[in-house]
Amino acid sequence: WIGGRLAARAAVKALGTDLGPLLSDSFGAPIAPASLTISIAHKERLAIALVARRKHGVVGVDLELLGRDRREIAPKILVETEQCEVSALSEHRQWTAILLRFAIKEAIYKALAPRLQRYIGFEEACISNIANGGATVHLQLKPGDSPKHIEAHYNWMPEGLVTTVRARWD
Repeated sequence: WIGGRLAARAAVKALGTDLGPLLSDSFGAPIAPASLTISIAHKERLAIALVARRKHGVVGVDLELLGRDRREIAPKILVETEQCEVSALSEHRQWTAILLRFAIKEAIYKALAPRLQRYIGFEEACISNIANGGATVHLQLKPGDSPKHIEAHYNWMPEGLVTTVRARWD
C-alpha cells in the first residue's frame, strides 16, 4: 500500500507537479488532484502507479503475478465469447489467457469506477483481439456510462503481468 503511494508520488513529480496527501475514495481508489488521474496496483513485494493528466483521459492499472494455475475462476470473470476463445487454446496457454483478461478487466474497473461511482462487473466488459501488447475492449454498460474511447495494453514481465487502460468521455 505504501509502495503504491510512493510510486504515485514519484510519477506525479515526473509530470512536474507536487502531490499532497493521497487519500482513498469509498471504492479504495486514490483521490487525485482535479488535473490528474492516478491508479495504483500492488502485490506483496511490488507496487506500481500510473498517472496521467486528466485532459488525456482517466487511467487504470493492474498488476498480477503468475502464481498457480486457477483456471476454475474463468466462469466468474469471462463472458461466453471469452470462454470460447480461451477453450480453443491449448491447455498450457489457457491460464495466462484467463489471467490476462482478468487483469485488463481490473484495470477497466479502476479507470471507470471513480467516475461511475459503482461496481463494474466482469460481465460488463469483453476483451478480444489480444496481440502485441494491446487488446480491444467492448463495454456493456448502461447508456451514458460508456466512454467514447477506451484502450487497453499489457506487458508480461518476469514478475508477472501489468495491464493499463485509458478511457475518455470527450
